[in-house]
Amino acid sequence: MTIKDWMKKNKLTKKEVEKDGIICVGEGLTSLEGCPKTLGGNLNCRENELKNLEGAPQTVAGSVLLEKNKLESLIGGPKKVNGMYYWVSDNNLTDLTGLPKGFNGDVNVANNQLTNLKGVHRILKNLSCENNSISTLEGGPEKIRNDFNCMNNKLTSLVGGPKRVGYKYDATGNPLKSLDGLPEIMDKMNIGLFLSYSHELVDWILDNLELVRSLNYDIRFENSPFEIEDFDFTILIRGSKPKEKVEEILLDNGYFNKELREILMI
Repeated sequence: MTIKDWMKKNKLTKKEVEKDGIICVGEGLTSLEGCPKTLGGNLNCRENELKNLEGAPQTVAGSVLLEKNKLESLIGGPKKVNGMYYWVSDNNLTDLTGLPKGFNGDVNVANNQLTNLKGVHRILKNLSCENNSISTLEGGPEKIRNDFNCMNNKLTSLVGGPKRVGYKYDATGNPLKSLDGLPEIMDKMNIGLFLSYSHELVDWILDNLELVRSLNYDIRFENSPFEIEDFDFTILIRGSKPKEKVEEILLDNGYFNKELREILMI
């Protein structure tokens, strides 16, 4: 069945046309059955009612854009995607079984119900997996060339996460107790590391100050208690002051160490 015949069969009325690809956005589409098995362009079926990918094209020369559907599984979807993007955010996915094994571009699986990242390629350009229920990074990618966004999950540790990140590592909104598993090999200088503030995390940083100083992170805290307007946590911990002096400065600016927390019972 040709693309034109398939669109006519499904009564797709949008005027957008892409040579050798499918554009079907916000048309109430419930199935990809009958699609051509090979597309020379993008598969763009965002904002529909798809619950599965049975009948989808198996080879897509462009990108796969399936955000804001009702997908519960990627099984049956394209096995080969040559474009830059594979976006399936805002669906009902609980795992990534069916994700193309060879795809190493930009993956967006945000706003689903994932508990892990098993199934993604070991090398990716970008990975966005925020707003899920991910409790472990085990089984995920080993290298992310640009940005890794794992905001608002259930991570207490970064163990098992990527060993290399190119630009930005955003783990805000996670109940991290330590930075164990943080990549020690970075592709660029001054990688942005974004975290939600906790006294426990600062404890860990102070206990591992020499390790942190050896890395190229520009650490930024969300909801920091530090009182000095131009206080720069990164400059302080990457400087040459001894641990005791660093801790003293932090205590003067809103940090409660273990002893204070025990006294105050917080």
